[in-house]
Order: sequence, then C-alpha cells, then structure tokens
Amino acid sequence: MTTTERRLRDYQAEDIERVRTAWRRGVTRPAIVWATGLGKSDPVAYLAVAEMRELIARLAIEEIERGGHVILLAHRGELLNQLRDRVHAYDPRMRVGRVQSGTREHAAPIIVAMVQTASRTASLARFGRPSLVIVDEAHHAAAKTYEKIMRALGCYDEVNPTRALGVTATMARQKGAGLGLGDVWQEIVATRDIAWGIEHGPDPADPYRTLPVGTGRALPAHLRSGLDGPCEPGHAPRGWLAPLFGRVVVCEHVDLDKAKISRTTRDYADSDMGEMVAQDAPEIVKAWHAEALLPDGRHRQTAAFVPSVASAQAMTAAFRDAGIAAEMVTGTTPGGIRGDVYKRTGIYGRMADGRTTVLVSVGVLTEGFDCPPISCIVMARPTLLDWLYQQCVGRGTRQMDPADWPRFDGTLFHPKDDLLVLDAVGMTAHVSLRTLTDLLPGAPYVGRPCKTCGEPKPCGCPPEPGPERDREGGRRRLDGPATYADRDLLAGARASGLNWLRTIPAEGYEGIPFLRAGGYYGILWHNSDGSWSGGWVTAEGPHDGDWIIEEVDERTAREAVESLYLRGLGGTIASMGERLDQPWRLARKSASPGQVKFLRGLGGDPTGLTSGACGDEIERRLATNRLRADF
Repeated sequence: MTTTERRLRDYQAEDIERVRTAWRRGVTRPAIVWATGLGKSDPVAYLAVAEMRELIARLAIEEIERGGHVILLAHRGELLNQLRDRVHAYDPRMRVGRVQSGTREHAAPIIVAMVQTASRTASLARFGRPSLVIVDEAHHAAAKTYEKIMRALGCYDEVNPTRALGVTATMARQKGAGLGLGDVWQEIVATRDIAWGIEHGPDPADPYRTLPVGTGRALPAHLRSGLDGPCEPGHAPRGWLAPLFGRVVVCEHVDLDKAKISRTTRDYADSDMGEMVAQDAPEIVKAWHAEALLPDGRHRQTAAFVPSVASAQAMTAAFRDAGIAAEMVTGTTPGGIRGDVYKRTGIYGRMADGRTTVLVSVGVLTEGFDCPPISCIVMARPTLLDWLYQQCVGRGTRQMDPADWPRFDGTLFHPKDDLLVLDAVGMTAHVSLRTLTDLLPGAPYVGRPCKTCGEPKPCGCPPEPGPERDREGGRRRLDGPATYADRDLLAGARASGLNWLRTIPAEGYEGIPFLRAGGYYGILWHNSDGSWSGGWVTAEGPHDGDWIIEEVDERTAREAVESLYLRGLGGTIASMGERLDQPWRLARKSASPGQVKFLRGLGGDPTGLTSGACGDEIERRLATNRLRADF
C-alpha cells in the first residue's frame, strides 16, 4: 500500500506503543485521554490502517480471501467525517466504509459507524467479528447502546475477546443506566491534559518532535514581553495548544444559589439557567465587545455556549443588535445547514472563513467541532461539571497559522496568540462552579469584583492583609474563625472532582487539607517556607500514617497523595475518595434529622446547611478530632 507524508508526532507514537504494550499484557480494552487539540484522531487512524496492513499481509501468506476488519465508532456525523479523512491522510488507497442512516457499507476493511445505526440488530448482524474496535469520545461507552455493540462485536468475551481502544478528552460522563466507565475501559494507559499541551510544543526543526515551551512563551500574549526573537535552544516557541486567560462577566440576573440542580444531569437545570442568561445577554455581549477586541480592530472568532434555545436566540439577537455577525446552532439544526469547517460550507464554513464572528451553541459544539480560528470562548452556561467545562473550552485550544485559514475576503485572521475565556458566573458563592482556574490552576484570570471598589480583581486597591506567619510552628495563622466557605481555598484541589476539605483551625492555625477515603485520610501540610508536603493517616482505629512527598508545590503534593495506592484501602486514594458529584451531595436537600443531631453532638451548628454541607461539616469535625492527636 502507498504511504503518505503524514507522520505521527513523537508523543502520539509513544502513546500508541503504550496501547500495544497493554494489549500484549492482556489488557484488551485500554484507553487514552488527551486534551482536545492534541490529535486524538491520529492514533485512531494510524492504528486502524496498521491493523489492516498486518491483516492483509497475513491473509496473503495464508491465502485467505477475506478476514478481519476494523470498526471505528462515533456518535456524531462530524466525528465520522474526521475519522474517515484522517484514515485517508495516512493511506489514501485504504477503502473506508460508512454505516449511518441510509448508508450500509459493511464490507469495507475499515468501517466508520454511527453508534445509533450500528446498535440496531440488523446492522450488528452484518458487521461480523472485527479484529479491532476503536471508540471515539470514549466517555460515552458506558451507555447501553455502546455496550450492546461492543458485546456483539466480542469486546467483552471472556475467551479471546476482540481488542478495543477508547480515546477521549474527558473520561467522565453523566450518571445513568448502563455500565460504569471502569467496567468498560480496563486501564488508562496515557493521559495528556491541557496544561501539558500548552507547556509542550513542536520543534521548529522537526514539527513531529516535542520540546518544552520556552520560558514565558506558555503565557497569553498580553503577559509576554520581549519574546519576539528566537526561542532559546532546546525549546519550542509555542505549545501544541494555545495559552489560556480568563475574564469574569458578573451577570445581574444569574443567581446560581437559586438555580435548581437536575437529578438527571447533576448540573444546573437548563430551563432555570436559560431564563437567567437570556436576561443578561446584552450585558454579556457588552463585556465581550470590550474584551474580545483585537489590535487590528476586529473581534476574536468566538464560540458561545448557552443552556437553552431561548437563551441562544436572545444571545444571537444581542450580538446582531451590536452589529456583530452571529449565528446559532442547536441539536435540531440539520447537518446540511451546519456544514463543514474544512469544506467551508454552511454555518461552520462561515465561521471558519470569518463571514460569521460569533457562533452560539446549545449542546452541539462540545464534541466533534474543530475550528482553529476560534480564539474566544464565552461560557454563558455556568456548570458544576468538570468534563463539560473542559469540552467547551477545548473548542478554542487548537493552534492556528493564519496562512492556513484565509478569510472570505482574502485577508488573514489576526495571529492566534492565546485563547480568551469569558466566564459568565453571576453573583454567587457556590463553591462548585467551574471556572478557568479549575481547569488550569494558575492561568491568568481577572476575577470577581473587589469588595472595596467594585472593579474586577486585580484592581488598584491596596491588597488585603495576608495571613500572618506563626514563628514557632511554621503554619499559617488565620485572621479569623473558619467558615464553611474556607473550601474555596482548595479550588485547585477541587478541580480533580474530589471532596477535599480542611480541618477546623485550632489556636489560630489554618486547617489541614484532607480527603476521606474509606478508613484513611489523604492529607496535605503547608510548610513554613510556602512549600507543601503530602501523606496519609488512618481515619479510625490505631493511629498510623506516613509522609510520601515533601517540600513541593501544592499541585504536586496533592496529585501524589491522590495517586497513592494503599493495600488496606484496596485502591488509590483518588479512586476510593469522597467526590463532589455524589448525588446526595448535589441534591441540595435539607440536612436529615440524624445529621442535625450528629453535628450538634460534635459541637457544630447545622442551621441553614444542606445535607451535603452538613455532611462535610461533620467530616471536618471528625477529622479535626482525629488529626489533632497526630499534629
């Protein structure tokens, strides 16, 4: 077969080898998790082509006329197009069949199949048994439709199962009927997040080789200075992904404390959020108009995410009233109307060539939409879900070279130096609201209004007095008594979705961050020099524990604790730890009589606390009593 010039990037090849090693170890259903923009379709296409080449060679030797084939599963037409095109990029002569709606091309060596069509009994019977099944957006694979397909194709067979691979940017899903993701994907063999993609980029001398990004070059454009010259040797001038920075749009009518949380999605109810966001559409557009303005006088190509069709209509109208070319797309917009970014057709084509500046979406663009000119995300859909926030922001993280994306009038887009994220958060103290700092701790971010002047922080007001240092114990002293809102100090820890809490301060010292996991606590310690240490202690029974990492930054210490495997626990602290998204915690019901009685017995005040907040306060007091003996 004829090969093309397309090659794998070095990290893609490295992770493909990890997949193959897992298969050789007997892990028949591994998965890889890469941030949007790092090229997940490349390993899918490469493995599919390689599998068929090996099969064809073997069949020729054995003189067998027909044999195995590869099936690529996805749930959106755009994803099928991307997979088909990427396979042809690696081997233009490879025949790729399609199974979707009225198309039934089951005889091709590589088949891209729509899950909804493939799950029908008649269609499954025509597939035969493949040698490999690859699932794109693999966080959906726990649903019953996927389970039905994968079982029929032999992926769950106990003897000689069909090999499978899952690829996704977010290995999480809304809870519902079906398997857990841990039942589907046996092992995540490679993970590369947004931070990795920003901090690593292509070697100018070899675009398939990865180097660390040069000093300061992983920052947004407005924070880089004096970096127009050559990059230092051994470093990349830019990352695989664009740097991020954020702004907050404080909306008058968006009151998240009053918004209902859906029992089905574990997130804000779309109807409630839609009404709130629709009222503040002009305010959001006004903020966008100022923040998204580029040096050449144009505005950034923008994807705006809203919770409902009504709010999308209001947002689109507000942009148009401001003189901005805006369109909207919803789940009911036909594929022919949506069009194609790369073919420059339909709504997506107009977005790609600059005829449209803002594309407003209701639950559509979060997967399978690839439009590199986008350099601004308007998150006018406040969410509690890490995976949803990451998928939305991921629509703008791809790098873009203006010469590759000419505008409709022959001019070029302004260079894409970074990605602006506008978070429409409203006036709330809700500790679980996702923002850019949860996705990428340390990202430049203009936050909520200053209590003194009302301007977004940082402002010109003198900084508030910081916590005093305790000269004897080395721990940081708090200015006043702790409240339940102290959990905001753990914004970085909460980004993992785990329910990190703090013990109650004693004698003026700040509390100890801890995570309950069965009969153990994972703990963090803030050292006097500002560094952090991490370890574990028993939560009950005989006192035992150990430090596992010392004098590092908070994120490194926390990740080490979360990944620690304890034999007595039967898993890692992260896998067994309490989570923020547990249904009882999100239900926002009143504390039960038993919780109220228990908390009062521990000396706490349950007044006004929800069941989740009351449970956390009980845990804080139990942990305080336990850890006081050790520290």
